[in-house]
Amino acid sequence: MNSNCKGKVLILEPSGLMFGSERALLDLLPPLMADWDITVCCPPGLFAEAAAKKGVTVRPTFTPYLHQKGKLARLRAALVLRRAIKDVKPGLMHVNQAGAAKLAAFAAGRDLPIVIHTRLFEDYEYLRKRGLEKRACAIICVSDAMKKEAARVLGEQHLHRLYSPYDPFVLSTRKKTEAPSRTKFICVGRLCRLKGQHLILGALSELKRQGVRATVMFVGSSQRKSRYDEDLKQLSRDLAIEDQVEWLGFKEDITDDLLGAHALLAPSEKEALGRVVFEAWDAGTIPIVWQGSGGPAEVVSLSGGGIVFQDMTPISLAEAIKKAMAMPQTERDTLVAKGCAWLADHHDPAQIASELSKIWQRCMQKGPTVRSEIE
Repeated sequence: MNSNCKGKVLILEPSGLMFGSERALLDLLPPLMADWDITVCCPPGLFAEAAAKKGVTVRPTFTPYLHQKGKLARLRAALVLRRAIKDVKPGLMHVNQAGAAKLAAFAAGRDLPIVIHTRLFEDYEYLRKRGLEKRACAIICVSDAMKKEAARVLGEQHLHRLYSPYDPFVLSTRKKTEAPSRTKFICVGRLCRLKGQHLILGALSELKRQGVRATVMFVGSSQRKSRYDEDLKQLSRDLAIEDQVEWLGFKEDITDDLLGAHALLAPSEKEALGRVVFEAWDAGTIPIVWQGSGGPAEVVSLSGGGIVFQDMTPISLAEAIKKAMAMPQTERDTLVAKGCAWLADHHDPAQIASELSKIWQRCMQKGPTVRSEIE
């Protein structure tokens, strides 16, 4: 911590896994640590290990999937968090996912300012039903689409649009050695209906009907107690396209898979931002997203760095896939360059850390329940 440190911040990361929100926080921690004394409370596991390697003070706290456990487990977790607050004596708590806001508010009491980082559209209804937006001194929205939804549900006070940071260092050192096959695509993300993997299978079937063959690598796994992955595999068999799909499961490092794909398929029904779009650009791969998806459609449309399909149907997605297959390499390179330029202008970790620092500082100055004054 340098001589300009403004204070202590305790960050609560409730899942401790390595999905988009956790990766975004990891990119944000190094520039924040230049000016803040940061302690992260999170479950032990992949995220805790990665944060510790960056030099962050980590306090392993409770377990993943706490929201699926009983009241006693949540109470125990809140008491452990309260103990961490007592030991660290932070001037502010930053909750990295809104689902932990209730636990955080209970542990923090009335005097500690809380900033809530929202990453799902359903976060705002969750906060409203529990009155937690009144406890927050600031609510972070990761896209304009998210901020618009937050304003609709919660009102416009104390909202901040702050794009998630993205550090391209890892992929920038491992570029494509040769162009991948134009028929090879990739879908990265948790296997669930909202992510639209069933739509991809329908599009492959439609393309097959037209005499066009494409293959898709699916990187990701289902949520606990979900059988959606089995439903998808059965659907691929029913559509007679099982030889055109590959199920790779969850992978911490997707670099080689992205480098080997012609385009990223991201047909989510609703997505706050879509970090995988950034990873695709960084790997020299164009993203294909649905126009109503929120964050992904926002960044792809504003950047001009990909393909946006109009209807949430297999036929519409199939047409977008054919467009990508027919696209000249020079045009693909132009789209990727536009995407990378967007990343540099809007997702630089140092710039976003600076903006977040200003929000933290104002919250600490104004107190735990100040709202519109910190805009």
